[in-house]
Amino acid sequence: MDEIIIANEMLSLSVRDFFLRLIVAMGAGLLIGLEREHKSLEKNEKVFAGIRTFAIVTLLGFMTGIAASAFGIWLLYITFSGLFILVIVSYFITTKKGNIG
Repeated sequence: MDEIIIANEMLSLSVRDFFLRLIVAMGAGLLIGLEREHKSLEKNEKVFAGIRTFAIVTLLGFMTGIAASAFGIWLLYITFSGLFILVIVSYFITTKKGNIG
């Protein structure tokens, strides 16, 4: 039988469920990143976020969601605020180079 690795009032998760959810999350991130890179190759332009970036962001979101069930919802706010600040900084750097799109 599957061993329960997380059991609290918010989440009950077995080892099998953990890895199944991890595979689904990483698969979604990899597919979105792969699609962005494919589109950039078709249009012959450079993109900021590709397959690696989306995989890392997806992994960050998955692990933050799991950790938030154990440590509290404030962890989600901190993580997504940091990610939001990173996106804003990236946008300003990109616009200074003249690429507004």
